[in-house]
Amino acid sequence: MDQLASSSVSEALRKPESLRTLLSLKDHLTDAGVLRCVFSKLKLLRVLDLAASDIKKVPESVGKLIHLRYLNLSKTSITELPCSITLLQNLQYLILSRSKLRELPKNLSSMQSLRHLDISGCPFLTHMPRRFSRLISLQRLSNYIVGSRDGCSIRELKDLDLRGDINIEFYVNVSNDSCAGQKILKNKQHLKSLRLHWVDASSDHNVEDLLDDLCPHARLKRLSISNYGGVKLPAWLADSQIPNLVEVKLINCRNCESIPQFGNLKFLTELQVNGLESVSRIDADFYGNGEVQGFPSLKQFSLYNMPNLKEWSGTEGLELFPRLHTLTIGECPRLTAMPRFPRIERLEMQKCNGSLLSSLATLTSLSSLLVYRFLDITSLPVGLFKNLASLRRLNITDCTELESLPVDEMQHLTALEDLTVSGCKGLRSFQLNVERLGALQSLNLRYCINLGSLPEEGLHSLTSLRSLGVVGCRSVTTQPEVIIRSLNSVRERFETEICCSKVNLSGRLQHLGTLRMLRIFGGHVMRPASATVLAATTLSICCCEELSSLMATTPSGVLLEDVAIEDCSSLTAIPDWLAELRSLRYLSIRNCPELASLPTVLLDLRLQQGLLIEGCPQLHI
Repeated sequence: MDQLASSSVSEALRKPESLRTLLSLKDHLTDAGVLRCVFSKLKLLRVLDLAASDIKKVPESVGKLIHLRYLNLSKTSITELPCSITLLQNLQYLILSRSKLRELPKNLSSMQSLRHLDISGCPFLTHMPRRFSRLISLQRLSNYIVGSRDGCSIRELKDLDLRGDINIEFYVNVSNDSCAGQKILKNKQHLKSLRLHWVDASSDHNVEDLLDDLCPHARLKRLSISNYGGVKLPAWLADSQIPNLVEVKLINCRNCESIPQFGNLKFLTELQVNGLESVSRIDADFYGNGEVQGFPSLKQFSLYNMPNLKEWSGTEGLELFPRLHTLTIGECPRLTAMPRFPRIERLEMQKCNGSLLSSLATLTSLSSLLVYRFLDITSLPVGLFKNLASLRRLNITDCTELESLPVDEMQHLTALEDLTVSGCKGLRSFQLNVERLGALQSLNLRYCINLGSLPEEGLHSLTSLRSLGVVGCRSVTTQPEVIIRSLNSVRERFETEICCSKVNLSGRLQHLGTLRMLRIFGGHVMRPASATVLAATTLSICCCEELSSLMATTPSGVLLEDVAIEDCSSLTAIPDWLAELRSLRYLSIRNCPELASLPTVLLDLRLQQGLLIEGCPQLHI
């Protein structure tokens, strides 16, 4: 039963012996009285699922469901479980994830049949109950919390046959809680993923000894260590005692002074190194020195938040990263060079030193490049694009001091399909040899507030162009006929903003046959429109008080469907061309205080719920 209204519950209770599974997908079973009744009568229940319900408290009578195998209370507001829940000696699955639970039952260890315990996403849970090691049937444990209370030792996990994934969290005042030299995870051959997280990242030798004793079984596939306060990472990482790793994450291990030699991990495909603030160099040791070297299988590598990293060198005579596909480098302000990556296809660089860009010239296989928040560059390095003939996607965002793009070099980007330049406030011109960019399908220029001109010959020569965005660049003074010709050449969609004080569109819009949405603002401020509201082809015009001259009297070739007029303080009458638009479906007029009347033909839109009027006190309809 997937839904139980009150009548359905009553019907079910008439034959309680027939019910084995009870699922509540709505809030029909959250009332305490109804639950007590259900628990007292449905004694043969095997499955009870109250996930995402409005239940606040589990009644004590839940202990009567002695045949229950599966109980799901995830995504609820419960803060505690009744002691009687430990009477469910047949319970195998207890799902409490993403709840507000603050404490597990003290006698949880008596639930000898429990095989699966999910307490992931329970932020208020800070310790585990005593004698946890007595749960001898437990195989799946999402989280284990080493808290400051007695009985929560990490050693409780030693004899449990855990499988799958586990997240072990260490809370405050547990630095003295060691494994006493016991390798408590070494025997867990079915454990596939291990995450070790310290809430308190204080540094001492005890935490290093603790991590050294947490060496997992050699079959482990995924490992994450975060907020670790030690200076040294354990020897079992450097000695490749877990050779089958496919994913490794080191996050916010701020005191660690070096990165282990992960290069000899034969099967490693993803590596994330984030927040190792004490690391100053990456040298040949990083690539390994055994039979396997140089990251033979690595596909994704992220190096982020490394403020003191100054040197990243390669090694002679060894091919590095032969299968690396994606590289992310962020917040490494002192790094000025990096080794060569022979087959890299995607590179993302964020908030780094501008000198690092010079290393890109040798990345001939690169197909996607993101350059984000390089705040110290006024121009891109000479030769950057000369050898990037395979580049298909280029995104330059929030490089606020960038003044120009290398026009001559960008003509080599003959495979470029997607070009975005956004938030580059210092950029004043955007001149391209458009004839050499015949593959370009998408062009976005956004919030380059000082951009004064587009290519003089226009964009109509870009025969493959499907999408064009020119937004927040209202200093553009390009000739109006160039604007219209460029917009008409776009195959699928455009979103463009024009300032009438810079570009005179008088008598031009009747030539824009592809336009579907027109937004007109009397002032220089444009109200942002939701992406779900914008039509496929949208033109926004600001500083436009004279509406009548925008379009010819009889706009026969125009298929405008949506028109918005805002903040036109001197507008007294709707222009004739707007009243003659047979394709018009929606019209909104806001903050036009002098507008006193509308043509009768437009009033018909009101009957179709296509007319919106706000802030027009003179208009009475």
